[in-house]
Amino acid sequence: VGYGWYVAVRAADWQWQTWFAPERLAERGGWPDPLARFDGDGGESRGGRSEASMTEFVGKPYWVAFAWWLLLGWAGAHRFYTGRTVSGLLYAASFGGFGAGWAADLLLLPTLAGRSLRPSCEVESMPAWAERAGRLGVLDFVLRLAFCLVAPLVFVIACVMYNHFELLAVLALVVIPCGLLGNAGRSLERLEVVASWPVIGSALGFVRKLHAFYFEHAPRSFLYYLAYPVTCPLAAIRSPVARREFGLYRNFVAALVSVVAIKYAVEYSATFPPFLGVADAFGFAFMHAVLAIFGTLVLLLPITTTAFTYHFTGRRWRLRTLAALVLLVTIPAGAATYWMDRHSGGATAMARMTLEFRMENEAFRRELRAASEMFLRHHVDEVNQSLLAVPSPVVYLGEPVPTEAVAEHPELTEKYRRLVSGLATRDEADAFR
Repeated sequence: VGYGWYVAVRAADWQWQTWFAPERLAERGGWPDPLARFDGDGGESRGGRSEASMTEFVGKPYWVAFAWWLLLGWAGAHRFYTGRTVSGLLYAASFGGFGAGWAADLLLLPTLAGRSLRPSCEVESMPAWAERAGRLGVLDFVLRLAFCLVAPLVFVIACVMYNHFELLAVLALVVIPCGLLGNAGRSLERLEVVASWPVIGSALGFVRKLHAFYFEHAPRSFLYYLAYPVTCPLAAIRSPVARREFGLYRNFVAALVSVVAIKYAVEYSATFPPFLGVADAFGFAFMHAVLAIFGTLVLLLPITTTAFTYHFTGRRWRLRTLAALVLLVTIPAGAATYWMDRHSGGATAMARMTLEFRMENEAFRRELRAASEMFLRHHVDEVNQSLLAVPSPVVYLGEPVPTEAVAEHPELTEKYRRLVSGLATRDEADAFR
């Protein structure tokens, strides 16, 4: 959340300086786009080359841009439509600039549609292997399409359900930059504006290394990366290229383990004592680190190599399709899963799993039993009144019909949960109904 505010303040500062600069207003003949520096809409790149020479401007229908803004503006669809790839990716990673950018773009739509960007005929040189790999057929694309529809969705839902939101940074800081459309070199130059920001600068350096490696060495088959935790050790025995490729991701894996370890170290005192100790916390951290590594690699490698394969072979329409599908599927699904998990009236998936481990502790069960008996003795009158509210069994032809009548008392339930929260966490107490 703090980092989100940091990004929002920096963006607001740029917007203030850009919108109220008289020379920019006169130059563009209307309200300028504060994110133009990202997309190469005028100005100069780091190398002193004019971005205008790399792109040309075309007009696109305003009503189409408005429709994209209205339906999927929070994912940057209207910016993708008008050729503003980098700012579109930033919108997709921040829910439309935390909603503020999406709302402000309603005023900018005439400018965005009237000055839609299209790459000029200048293209990036193709690697030697591109022509050979360009023969990838429809079946290969269908396989990659199915993966991009299912795997990111499962990954995001699992991260949300088990409170591993830090793993979602994989999509935002690695997968999204790898899905940059158009010339990757120019896009990376434009993203230099945010290269000094924490974390993002490291992610850009990682993407550059991947870009250089896959320009020199063709990505292996899609199935190889789909089973990368198994195929990589086997290939690394004889292939120096496979070892070098794993070296690119080695630091990423180490950083992932560090993040999981720090997460459990910070949450230890609030989650595990007194009935779960350091050994239990270490077991949780180890299990989740292993699952995070396997899940992240299985997600990261196929999507990353697919992005570079389609980029270098010139099949960027396929890359755009896959990138759009990943965003359109994962973001709403993640938000819906978060809302359902937090508003279901019970414990979250992570809390239920922790409670199962806690219930295996004899001391915890003994304390819980004693607390429950004391609670029932103290509230015996209220419990009896709730039982009297249970409807009488239905009788049919002289025989009672079995029913599943349950007496519910919201106030007693809340009191009991507060009692249990003294022995476990509040999230775990919500499992008791």
